[in-house]
Amino acid sequence: MLPFRQFISRLKRKNGALFKRLLLLGTCLMAIYLIFSTSTFSTSYSVLSDDDILEIGARKAMRVSAFHWIEKRQKKVIGQVSEKRGKFFRFPFLASNRSEDAETELLLNWKSSPIAEKCRYMIDATYALNRAWTNEHILKFYGEDEVDNVLISLMAERQRMFDYCFLSGNLSLEDVFKVESLIGLKHEIKSSPNDFLRRMFPFLKKLDDQGDQFLWPQITNLRSGSVQALPDLPKNFNQNFFSNWQRMASGSGIVITLNEGSKNLLYKQLKVFDHSDNTLPIQIITTGNDFSDGFIEELKAKVAASKQNVYLVDCSPILDSEFAKEHIGDIINKWIAVIFTTFEESILLDVDAVPFVPMDDFLTEKSYKASGILMYKDRSMPNEHTFQYCIDMLREVEPSYQERHLINSRIKYHSGTKDFEQSEEADVYKRFSHDLLLHHVESGLVVINKPKKLGGLLLSFLLQLDAKMKRCVYGDKEIFWLGQLYAGQDYSIYPTDGGVAGPLIVENNDSISVYQICATQIAHIDESHNLLWTNGGLKTCKFDNGAEADFERNPAYFEQRYQELESLKSIYGSPLNIEGTIIPNVNEKPWLQINECESYMYCASAYKDNNNASPEVGELSVFDESTSNRIKSIVSIWNQS
Repeated sequence: MLPFRQFISRLKRKNGALFKRLLLLGTCLMAIYLIFSTSTFSTSYSVLSDDDILEIGARKAMRVSAFHWIEKRQKKVIGQVSEKRGKFFRFPFLASNRSEDAETELLLNWKSSPIAEKCRYMIDATYALNRAWTNEHILKFYGEDEVDNVLISLMAERQRMFDYCFLSGNLSLEDVFKVESLIGLKHEIKSSPNDFLRRMFPFLKKLDDQGDQFLWPQITNLRSGSVQALPDLPKNFNQNFFSNWQRMASGSGIVITLNEGSKNLLYKQLKVFDHSDNTLPIQIITTGNDFSDGFIEELKAKVAASKQNVYLVDCSPILDSEFAKEHIGDIINKWIAVIFTTFEESILLDVDAVPFVPMDDFLTEKSYKASGILMYKDRSMPNEHTFQYCIDMLREVEPSYQERHLINSRIKYHSGTKDFEQSEEADVYKRFSHDLLLHHVESGLVVINKPKKLGGLLLSFLLQLDAKMKRCVYGDKEIFWLGQLYAGQDYSIYPTDGGVAGPLIVENNDSISVYQICATQIAHIDESHNLLWTNGGLKTCKFDNGAEADFERNPAYFEQRYQELESLKSIYGSPLNIEGTIIPNVNEKPWLQINECESYMYCASAYKDNNNASPEVGELSVFDESTSNRIKSIVSIWNQS
């Protein structure tokens, strides 16, 4: 066989014309290839400058973020490939070994790569950055922004990544971990589905300790006393817990949490449900640490005497017992309730909330149907604020540019949003993040489609656990919409402000009538002024020993107004007389907080021009006789129980 150079020399001498044509053709083909590959390469991944990132309103990922780590490797690969393409006879995807070659291919073709490969790579990057990572770190308050803000930022990124892969992405952890790790050996990563799930959600019972047990609550029918058998669960149920849990939700019902001290409120609620012919099943959710055996027996007797179908859902088979004892209680129980109810559609109801319409009506509300979660607004309190450091922290919870680019994370509103649509959700976001107002929605009744909103509910739960975040909000209320917002999901907020329901005080003069209602209850009305529900029970003062506490706290004030303790006890213990509702115009006449009922009583006012020279100030609703009688019957039943 002739050497290659001799072959070319003979070809040039004998077939000069043919040789020139072949050379020209080869040159053209090479040029076309270079143009095409360069075009494809340039569009497969783009790197923005810092100015570009600021222009689109996104933050830069933190250096300890998995998304920052991946972007750095992409930039490195881009540089290497560009250098190799500058050398005419070097192939663009030449790498030192098969693993590096596969990693290069993934990084350069990220958008078109299989989601399972991307998810494995992102999980590996999380471990590569910090082998000791866990979302449990958010439980401690460090008092240093560069620590606290980083921890909550990383937690939110991981939760959106989890949603992208396993909830919205519908992958199984098992399948993702079967994908070959492209960086595991190099970084000595030791991970598994169980380990990853435990670090993501430290409140879950440690899966390695489970044996043949499933992460499924014990559900007891309180009427019959029978314990429901486990459904037919796949063998990998625990490893893919949340995607399986999301898929297996079914039915609609009411979800309640309580402690033994509020048991009488529950019994009153059951009587109201009987009166309204409620047919929705009720689940009382517990961590397993909340109720004594004696109370459970008492509860069974009360349920048996009612017409309600009530189930006790004990989540101790799902929850880490030590974590639950130390970190789950009071308002945090609500997140256990909304996440671990078995219902597909649930109405989360405070034990002192009272509905005045059929419970089914909340499930058909159009704004709930549109988004999958509905919240009602709190009292508008323009003089109570959160802190600027909280808003600064939440900016770090937003998806970074790198996260947006890699997994397409988007949120409805962010710190760079300039143009807002006209909506309750936009107004609430602006009042919170721009005006620093503290109170926006309340959580006495929340309507939730769990499979649609599970990613946001999980993020809400983790936000509630964050030690710094607890300093930024009042209880759990705002966490309901903040979790959905930062999870990139839609949510609905009912358009009418929270008002007050109670007895009307009317003062008339020649030109103006002044109406005032003072009560502890928050009232929620629809756009046709129908009373939907109230929060705070239906007694004048919702605290059993409120009169004693008030006389002890401020004797001079209460002796002057009520003379003696027994007089105040009689007033506080009387049924709430609901004659109407008022939603004040807080810009002209804000809420007035008074000393009564341990300072939980608020007064709202409305004004009406008797000469019709100016519009009414505040929204006043006075109920007709038929409506009043219906409301009074519910008030009477609640107070007699």
